Amino acid sequence: RQGKTSKDIAELLGIAVRTVETYRNNLRKKLGINKQKISLRTYLMTHFSK
Repeated sequence: RQGKTSKDIAELLGIAVRTVETYRNNLRKKLGINKQKISLRTYLMTHFSK
């Protein structure tokens, strides 16, 4: 697994886990990713990598 958990990100940034989850959910909505089975990391790498 290459992605970071919400807990890992929260610890790195010094913020609450719930804050990370909220930002992730908001990003999913903005990108139109409705299914939780689709990895946010995979989606971003597929659509935005060169």
